[in-house]
Amino acid sequence: MTALQVIDEIKILAPKEREQVIDFLSSLKEEKPSFQYADDTTVMELSEEILRHHAPLMMKLAS
Repeated sequence: MTALQVIDEIKILAPKEREQVIDFLSSLKEEKPSFQYADDTTVMELSEEILRHHAPLMMKLAS
């Protein structure tokens, strides 16, 4: 079933059932993502470490 088909099915639901769908979709928005972004300091430290570790490769790629 495609998303458009699901939407069409939701449109024809009884108001109470449609409200349940809306509640469910709202609960999905409230879920926290299962990942975290690294802070700027961590990104800088790791990128410097990667560049140091792979310096010969980076030099080849830059030339």
